[in-house]
Amino acid sequence: DVDDVARLLGTRTVEAPPAAARAALASAYRARLAPVPPALFDAFMRLPVLATDRARSVLDWRPAHSAAEAVEAFLSGARMRAGSDMPPLHP
Repeated sequence: DVDDVARLLGTRTVEAPPAAARAALASAYRARLAPVPPALFDAFMRLPVLATDRARSVLDWRPAHSAAEAVEAFLSGARMRAGSDMPPLHP
């Protein structure tokens, strides 16, 4: 949910067409104002959203962490540049 992501990032939401958001990110990246390339935006826009209803009912599966916890851990690691001493890859 968009509001949950905004809460995790400590920000608010603004509705914008994806093409406009990507163009703004591309411009900011070229001007060295954004640390990520627009290709990352493309990847996030294509992320699949999976339903876990069947795994819950058939396998009695329960997630160990909530989606919010997983996103929070990802963002925390990204801020610290955790996981590797390898420099960021650039195309």
